[in-house]
Parts: sequence; C-alpha cells; structure tokens
Amino acid sequence: MADCPTGVLCWLEGSTPSGFEATGCEEVRVRWPGCRAELRQGGVFFEVPAADVAAALTLRSFDKLNVVVYRNEAFNFAECADECAAQVARLVEECDWEVPLACWARVVRSRQPQPDGTVQHSDPVGDGCARKDLTGIIDQALANLKVYTAARRAGRAATTLFGKGDREATLTFRGTCYRSGDGHCFTSQQLQYALGKTLQDAFGFCVDLADHEIEFVLHVWYKRVCVLLPLTRESLHRRNVVDFGYTTLRATICHGLLRVAQPVPGDVVCDPMCGSGAVIAEALGSYDGAGLTHGYLAGDCYVTAVEKTVRNCDAVKQDGCAGACVWDVTQLPLREGSVDVFVTDLPFGKRMNTKQDNRVLYAAMLRELARVARCGTGRAVFLTADSRSLNRAIAAHSALWKQTRALSANVGGLRALVACVRRTDAPSPPKQEKRQTGHRAGGGPNAPRTDGGSKHTGVRATSPAA
Repeated sequence: MADCPTGVLCWLEGSTPSGFEATGCEEVRVRWPGCRAELRQGGVFFEVPAADVAAALTLRSFDKLNVVVYRNEAFNFAECADECAAQVARLVEECDWEVPLACWARVVRSRQPQPDGTVQHSDPVGDGCARKDLTGIIDQALANLKVYTAARRAGRAATTLFGKGDREATLTFRGTCYRSGDGHCFTSQQLQYALGKTLQDAFGFCVDLADHEIEFVLHVWYKRVCVLLPLTRESLHRRNVVDFGYTTLRATICHGLLRVAQPVPGDVVCDPMCGSGAVIAEALGSYDGAGLTHGYLAGDCYVTAVEKTVRNCDAVKQDGCAGACVWDVTQLPLREGSVDVFVTDLPFGKRMNTKQDNRVLYAAMLRELARVARCGTGRAVFLTADSRSLNRAIAAHSALWKQTRALSANVGGLRALVACVRRTDAPSPPKQEKRQTGHRAGGGPNAPRTDGGSKHTGVRATSPAA
C-alpha cells in the first residue's frame, strides 16, 4: 500500500516549547478546522488528513513531529520487567501499522527533488531511502508482520523467520525508548531491546543505531504509552536565524509570542529591544509567508544587534516591509499612536542587565511604549524571567496598560513570564526626558551603554517595498 488513502485521518504528536501548547493547538485548529486536537504537557496530539501529513511540517509552533501508531493514557503494566517486555512485543503485533507507515513514506517522498529541482522539506529523516522502492518495501514488511503474527499465535518460533535482511532491499531502523515517571519495574533499555528485537523479527528490517532510515520510538510517561514514528530528526525551530546573538530566542518561542499578540493584516508590529531580530524574522516568515501584509519595525541600542537583525531578516527572503535602526527603548524616534503591536524579549536580569536595572528599565519602557502605541487597540507581549519587576511596572502604569493574559513558559531552563497587555484609552504621556545613563544594550558584560538619546541611524529594509 505505502500511500495515504483518501479520507483517512492520521494522529500526529507535536512537541512545543513548554508553556506554548495552547498556541500550537490554536495553529492546528486554524489550519485544519474540525480536526481534533488534545493538549499534553510540552506538546499537542492532533489529527490531520493522512494526505496532508507532509504539510504538517510547515506548522510554525512545533519543534518535532511524530506519527502516532499507538496511544494509551492508562496502560496497565505488569509487575515484573520480563512481562513488561513481553507486553511491548505484543504491542508491535497488535498495532495498525498500515496508515502510519504510509504517512511516513509520504513525508520521505516530499523530500525528493521535484521536477523543478526544489525540495519541499529539508529535514534529514529518511535521507538514505530516497531512491528505494518504499511502496514495495512497506508492503513486504506488512506481509512479513502477518506471517510473524500467525506463527507466534500458532506457537511456532518466529525469531529467525526472515533472517537478516538486505540493506539495499529493505530499511535500516532504530528502536528507542524514552521513559519518565516513578513506579516502573523496568528500565528504558529493557523495553528498547524488546521493541527493537520484535521489530526486526516481524518486519525483517536491518538494525542500524547510527545511520538509520526509520526510527521507532516507545514513549512511556508514567502510565501513558505511545508508539511513534518521528517525522523530524532535527528540531524545526532551526530556521530564520543565520547570525546568532548571546540570547537569541528559538523560532518556535517567537512564534508563540506572536500568536499571543494576534496581529491582524495591516498592523504595524514592533520589537523595541530586538537583539538579533529573531522575533521580527519569525514574523516575516509566519505572516508574510502566508500572504498577509504587515509592517515590521525593530530596534536596539547596540549597533551589532541591529546589524544581526538586518542579516536575519534578509535571510528569511519574504516580501514584507521591515526596518531596523539603533534607538533607546525609552526614547523611541516614533510618532504617538503609530504602532499596533509590540512583541519583545526583555532582559532577564541574568546575562543582560541586573534585576535592579530591570526595575528602572521596565517602568521607563512601559511609559514610552504607551506613548507610541495606539490608544484603545494597541497591545504588547513581553517575555521575561524577571516577572516581579515586570508585574510591578505594569501595576504602576495601570492607567496606561491593562494586563489581559499571562502564561508561564520554560526558556532555556528558566521559568519565564509571558505577559500580554492592552493599551487603555488614557491620553498618551509626554515623551520622557533624556536619560543621563542608559541600560546595558546586550552583547555581554562589556556591551556599550547608550546616552539615553535615540541614535537613529536610518532604516535598513529587507525589501524594496520598505
């Protein structure tokens, strides 16, 4: 078979940055209305038409994607390790492999060069089998599984039923087990051995732990048991950024922040403390790549950061209008009410700034952003691990900003706050006086300080439209 039947749905599992599961679920429901999606810690289970499984790799919220072969939220494990290993072996026989393997093969085919010479997806999953007859190999593997299962049920030895397969005529595989939780009487290695041995005996595939073409994953999380076929070998967050800074955000986190902000066509989106420009680069790829029209602004008080932003925005190669310049976030060279959405990654008080600096910086920033944001409709999304300083600043400026949403996220092992605030109808405050001493701009402990003035060096555009 090895081809996705029309009208059949396939369950996928996508991993997201912790705290952004809801935004990933929202993206799935927008892409495939009516399809079910279920949240889990660190990801989403969702169903898509089997014929669209390759299109799932274009989702922006997920780091990794897997085809779900089997899932049980309350698996009844036996009380001894040997019996648990036997349960895993029986799982291989009982799972319905036809549609999951067909979906995996469809993704592999999407990686093969098209008639125009382009490749739809560049992730290395299935790299070595691009020239193999996947239809024939998978059909033979499913036939082998039927013979193996019949032999087992008849009480005949099936361990060497197919012998050692030919690497060129079949697939190389790896079996992996990930286990989390307490109270298990087995180790990950014991279940991994049982999984790999049964797969080799049942399908006739060749084992290759390092250079495998297909991987089978057994994921045990407390009582939950899943059998998965990974569709990605490298994380999908490795996109957009070609010039990294000290604290560059992952693209999937940037996308989550943008989804919380909910920009609409025609909005002006600004990252006033852009660093290496990861947020604006993701906005260009996510929204202008979808045919929407936005204007993008980015700035930082560190010249090198702005240069990195320009290079990263140029690398996205979209037609959106984006500009970057050197400025002080408390002295923005922008008109009152000129920006619809602010999305920014604030200094955490760890590598950039201190928490004492943040208390002053956050308050001055909120006041200046209130001047530039559109009254009544402007909104801002902030990411920071210094939640106390941000909450104090928002409370002190409650007449200008109203908090509408708060999320807890894991960023590099740090517990961070994602705060979404909306501009009130209060009149814009006057522009602040020029500061005598500025905050650290980023780029390490020796980064230069600004003098508080807006050092506008002009706008660098990523396209002629800018």
